Amino acid sequence: MTDHSFHVAMMYHPSHHVTDLRDAERWFERVFGRPSTPLAAMMKDTPPQPGRRTDYSTFTPISAADCGGDGVWEFLFSGVGLKITGVVGSPVTPHDGEVNATPVDVTSHQLQGVLTLKGRTALITAGASGMGRAAARLFAAHGGHVIVVDIDAARTEETVAELVGAGGSGEAHVVDLSDRPAVEAFLDSVIAQHDVLDVLFNHVGVTGPRAPDFDTADWDTCMTLNVWVPTVMTQRLLPLLRRSRSASVVFTASMAGLVGVPGLPVYSATKGAVIQFMKSVALLLAPEGIRANAICPGGTDTAGMRAAFREGAIDASLNAIAATVPLGRVGGPDDVARMALFLASDAASYLTGTVIPVDGGATASARP
Repeated sequence: MTDHSFHVAMMYHPSHHVTDLRDAERWFERVFGRPSTPLAAMMKDTPPQPGRRTDYSTFTPISAADCGGDGVWEFLFSGVGLKITGVVGSPVTPHDGEVNATPVDVTSHQLQGVLTLKGRTALITAGASGMGRAAARLFAAHGGHVIVVDIDAARTEETVAELVGAGGSGEAHVVDLSDRPAVEAFLDSVIAQHDVLDVLFNHVGVTGPRAPDFDTADWDTCMTLNVWVPTVMTQRLLPLLRRSRSASVVFTASMAGLVGVPGLPVYSATKGAVIQFMKSVALLLAPEGIRANAICPGGTDTAGMRAAFREGAIDASLNAIAATVPLGRVGGPDDVARMALFLASDAASYLTGTVIPVDGGATASARP
């Protein structure tokens, strides 16, 4: 590592107001592996004015390798509407010349800067099919290392091979999540192999037994997968999440957790429990900067839903469900995956404790 004269020029978009520099400081630490105290201190002493250029110079250990090898870096700080470009010089001749800065185009550049999982690790339960697999693809495509957990060995390996083949990064873990000792053993291995977890996507779930014809075993399986697994995952992986500078826990609930669904009272009960657990976790961990949110999918065309049709767990068809949706169609796996990516990323840095229906407007007209 070579010390360089580090010159930065900044300009704030007039529509933004700076309240603090936490996002900027976290980004600097995450990217360069060092605190941004010198730069942050100067910015606090001389706050930049909206729409006006403000120059800062500091002496910070930084190298071309930190900037992707070409010595040029650019980033948009999330939450403050700040775009920065900088250049560092060679080890022999530190750069001390002009650095370009431009106002932020909040309609384009901002999401490019924050809708990313670059350098982060994400774990997805039930990540080898349907909405989970779609999320794994998106997370990897946006720079994340994806830990895919699923009971189906072939699909799990296939999913990770697809991620790697597309230029992404992932690892496969075949786990029967209804087997509590197996889940505990899996968590032991994750904690041993990973120091940090940035995103936990608690996605696994089953529709469970129909009413009134279910026995204790069916009830227990549904409760285990839908409630116990996300609970224990969050509990056991919390130390790893605390080591992240931008941790996010995303839960898959359901519109059945918001409104009653005839014939699926156990499923509805579990999803209501997930929502309340998420809200409590969000309040508990907010002071630490760890966010928690829940997605409530409506009717979504997945292999699991089609199986539920065949097995009689749902007395409907895709066309019948689509007819009840204001947008006139059932959802697809990517509809939910895109919301999961948003919540996992810094684009949702001010969201925690939220319950977001992804249902084409179905719950908007549902009676409470």
